[in-house]
Amino acid sequence: MDLWMTTLYLCFALVATHVVTYFGPMFAALYVLPPPNLKARYGTEWALVTGGSSGIGAALCRRLLDAGINVVIAALDDEALAGTAADLRARHPARTVRTVGVDLTDLSGKSYMDAITAATADVPLGLVFANAGWLSMGYLADAAGDGAAANVAVNALSGLRLAQLLLRRCRDERRRGALVFTSSAAHFLPSPFAATYGASKAAVSQLASSLAVEGADAGVDVLVVHPSYTRTNLYAGAPALGVLALLERFGASPDAVAAATLRCVGRLASVDLGAYAWGTRLVSRLIDGGTMTMLIVPFRALAAPGGGGGGGGGGGKPVAAR
Repeated sequence: MDLWMTTLYLCFALVATHVVTYFGPMFAALYVLPPPNLKARYGTEWALVTGGSSGIGAALCRRLLDAGINVVIAALDDEALAGTAADLRARHPARTVRTVGVDLTDLSGKSYMDAITAATADVPLGLVFANAGWLSMGYLADAAGDGAAANVAVNALSGLRLAQLLLRRCRDERRRGALVFTSSAAHFLPSPFAATYGASKAAVSQLASSLAVEGADAGVDVLVVHPSYTRTNLYAGAPALGVLALLERFGASPDAVAAATLRCVGRLASVDLGAYAWGTRLVSRLIDGGTMTMLIVPFRALAAPGGGGGGGGGGGKPVAAR
């Protein structure tokens, strides 16, 4: 009996430790501590936001400008970028809003990195938000040309290159900085029919976790954010799936995600936002990943584009927004 009670207490202690260490820091950052003064903390008045023409990126730009920080928006050179920039300038005439039209699907990265480097060369860049994302849905075998590789380029490689830019500048200029990645809770579980999205977001989260340690030597705080479903145009080109319709009912607004993100900068290395992120994170820790995959296989037709008929294409238009 003593052995069983000891085992029970041990299990309870392990679960309690997990819950406290998981929810405790997030709760403090999101609901207890006041929002940090990023302008004072990092001694900078400039931030770069990729995918800042809509969704979470545009909301980040608005809140950064509210905090007295100028923004450089890197996104597709289209009407959304022009419209967002005009709106932000009208709302914040005392601040500077720069735009850089870029295509983050460039596999080499040279074109957009040259443009971003040039646009920020004359300012003390201290904050970088690698926020751009593109959701491609469908069977990987049906993805045309370099579509799958381009999806990874937008979601993962662009963030890696931006990280190098900020880390090197902060190191060489001996200044503090912050690097924030917008990842996704989608990679906590298998992501069939959105394989490149889930895989690229897993890469982003792993990269951020490692850079949070490396960045300390350069004076750079690193944060990766895993939002739950957010009402943005990320899903505009996605097939009409029942699961997306369900998540839409409980989705967060881009502004709510942006506000939560800024509260965590410099305080956490990783934060999960929303019930879906919390739930799938805990499930992934309770059930082995391989077992979870095998459990999903028999129900694959429920999630397959076109009802699992074998088609579905590459889904989703490449965008530099989120």
